[in-house]
Formats: sequence, C-alpha cells, structure tokens
Amino acid sequence: MLADDRAAYAKGWTGPKVVDGKPSEGSWRSHQVPLTDTKRNPQHLQQLEQWLQSYRPGELFDEHGAPRAEIAAFAPQGTRRMGSNPHGNGGLLLKDLRLPDYRDSAVDVPQPGAVTAEATRVMGGFLREVMRHNLDTRNFRVVGRTRLLPTAWTRCLR
Repeated sequence: MLADDRAAYAKGWTGPKVVDGKPSEGSWRSHQVPLTDTKRNPQHLQQLEQWLQSYRPGELFDEHGAPRAEIAAFAPQGTRRMGSNPHGNGGLLLKDLRLPDYRDSAVDVPQPGAVTAEATRVMGGFLREVMRHNLDTRNFRVVGRTRLLPTAWTRCLR
C-alpha cells in the first residue's frame, strides 16, 4: 500500500467489524487482539473462523496445508531469495560501518531533573552522523514506521 493510499482503508478493515457489540474496525480496538478467549467463547471462535475464511485459504493451500503449486511458483528462486541475495544476507557485500564517537551524542545531566531530553531525538542525531560517515559506501539505511519520521527521528533526516 502506498503512503497516499493509507486513508482509503480503515484500521482493522479485514477483521471483524464488531466484537461483543463494540466497534472494532476503524477504532482503537483494531490495534488490539480483536477476538480473545476463542477456546471458551463460541461466538468469538465463529467470528475468528469467518475472518480467517475471508482470506479464502482453499485457493492458497492444498488439502495437506501446503501452498498450491501456482502460489509457490511466485516465490523467488536462487539469489532472488532474501537469504541468498548478496544485498540482504549480511555477508557477501558487507562493508565496515564507520561510527561516530557515541560520546559526542551524550546528554549532559548535571543533576537529576535538570535536563529534558528524548532518547529517540538524541538517537536520531546519532543516526544522522552514522549516515554522514558512510555516505560514500551507502551501507547504512534507516528503516522505521512512518510515524517516527515526522517526530522524534527527524534529526536523522536533516
């Protein structure tokens, strides 16, 4: 899903719309486990089964639970597999990472409660320096949730 498409789907849109008479889709409840105690609650078990069946597993798996051949054919082969790709296996293209002195990112706290600092903001500054030190080799990337970007980690993007 592209960033521009985020608003097109409500949170929890693939799960149960309502659980125990309370809305799940589009509410804070969609961030939780929507159906609990399916072992003792037959209604929750039925909702869980309906939810899982909505993914049409019969089209994806055979009678033994293995992926169908036409689905398995989509899997990458050889070095296209994640663990065999030289860019992602952590070894074949590995280059030493040049790190700045972490002490340069330390927050001076002369006495308890005297300084207000956020660990993620300080870390954002440190990561910015790591990127700067490794620009020529391009061997360091920052990957994170989109919520982090406009907030605490913005220093690594400057």
